[in-house]
Amino acid sequence: MPARNRSHDHIVHCINEFCTTDLEPQLVLELVPFGSLKDQHEVSPVTLNEVFQILRQALSALRYLHERDEPIVHRDIKPGNILVQSRSPYLHIKLSDFGLSRASPDYLKTWCGTSSYAAPEVIERENYDKAVDIWSLGVVVYEYAHGLPNRNYWLCDGSPWIERVLQELEAATDFWGCPLLDFLSTAMLVYDRVSRYSARRCWDMLKRLDWSQVSCPVVENKVGVGYYYNGNWICG
Repeated sequence: MPARNRSHDHIVHCINEFCTTDLEPQLVLELVPFGSLKDQHEVSPVTLNEVFQILRQALSALRYLHERDEPIVHRDIKPGNILVQSRSPYLHIKLSDFGLSRASPDYLKTWCGTSSYAAPEVIERENYDKAVDIWSLGVVVYEYAHGLPNRNYWLCDGSPWIERVLQELEAATDFWGCPLLDFLSTAMLVYDRVSRYSARRCWDMLKRLDWSQVSCPVVENKVGVGYYYNGNWICG
């Protein structure tokens, strides 16, 4: 179980001494007092400086997971699975909920994750690898730095949603000339998984990004519970 073999400052820690493998297996995790990133954003909106911390810290965690002898793919990175240790003096996050994670050097096939954050190759039921985590983190960063497309009017469980995200990212990058949006479109939110950057390459590129030049006006981002219609999931 990957959760019992990880040790990284930005990954939730499993306390092995209290874990059991009896008839009712139990994992005991460290306390992360501020809940999820999603919860914290509702309390006080995530700032652009905090977006940088999310990106930097999560990429550090993904480097640790992806560069193991047997890479670990999280497969469900989203705001609800990013926990907040603190927000003062700076944001400190930890990746959590490894229930869908898989340690494998080979391609994976199982469709899993959360549709709004799932990579194109997952949506299209293709074989995939650790590059799916880079896409999902890119969507999270784009969401808090600029805002995702309005999901009231677009299907968000398939190719139409992927296409809409990429179209709006391209338009926003061209219009605002924001280095962060350019970084996302070049390295992370790349349709072709082969062309998507690795966690290490993203990390190296991020170190060269001039954050003082980042200016991404946030657009309204409406997220609702959604419903099924004619076999498709419609976000409300």
